[in-house]
Amino acid sequence: MTVKGKSFFKSSDARGFLFFLLLTSLVAVLIKLSKNYTKIYTVPIDIVNVPIDQTVKSITPKELAITTEVNGFSLMLNSFKSQEVPIDFISLDSISNNTLTLDTNRLSPVLKEVIGGGVSFTNFSAKNISVTVDKMFSKKVPVASNIIINYKGGYDASDVASVMPDSVMVVGPKGVLEGISSVRTMTKTLNDISNDVAVTLALDTISDYKDLAISNNTFEYKQKVAKFTEGSFMLPVTLKGAKDTEVKIFPREVNLFYVTSLEAYDAILPSDFEIEADFSKRTNNEEFLVLSVSRKPDNVRKVRLETKQIKFIVVN
Repeated sequence: MTVKGKSFFKSSDARGFLFFLLLTSLVAVLIKLSKNYTKIYTVPIDIVNVPIDQTVKSITPKELAITTEVNGFSLMLNSFKSQEVPIDFISLDSISNNTLTLDTNRLSPVLKEVIGGGVSFTNFSAKNISVTVDKMFSKKVPVASNIIINYKGGYDASDVASVMPDSVMVVGPKGVLEGISSVRTMTKTLNDISNDVAVTLALDTISDYKDLAISNNTFEYKQKVAKFTEGSFMLPVTLKGAKDTEVKIFPREVNLFYVTSLEAYDAILPSDFEIEADFSKRTNNEEFLVLSVSRKPDNVRKVRLETKQIKFIVVN
């Protein structure tokens, strides 16, 4: 028996029979795949690109039954595709302030992308899709960047930091919006910083915002960083408020210390500063005047006076 079985499969007649059987089976499958079939797809409806100040309250119908004529090849391929139909909000026609509609016959281009080629649509279970929306309240609020930067020794911020966007549109119930004056980012700490900072900060999605829609969830934070150094000048004191009174002050010059970036250091001049003592602001029985720095360059970070008050004598 075994020997005869092996000889059968080795014979030319057997091989020819198997080839014929395989060929006829393949032809039968191709014939079936080339035929057209009626197929009903039930697809859920999804409204996309809804404006931030509106929310979809209801969609009628939520699912659409679509009768199609489809060949076997497309039917086989379509079984592996997602069937959800996205409808762009902008394509809806307005009926009233809160009701919009769409003729289902206009869905053919979208359906061909979702269901695939080789399909013709013969019937829809509904003539129109109706969408009800609710208007939401909105307001624009600033963004508070919650970032802590610890600079390397001798380094500091050289200008005001920027956050982009610096404000967001917040949408939600009116009562919730009234308590929102700003939105904040997640806390981020940077250590030993000596170069310019450019980081992405995420929105702090805490419970305060759970009922709100916010136009941005990430923000670009930038801060220029420079190396700073200290300089000093011996500067004269300008007396003000004496009017017709002759007043002598001493010392007439005091030492002023300032901090600026290394890049701007050579451009700082003594004439950029003014130190003044206001005689009109003295109090009775005081024999000294308080000094203040009334003018300094914008690129100077900090100033301090070695002497904070001076003595005076009224001559007449």
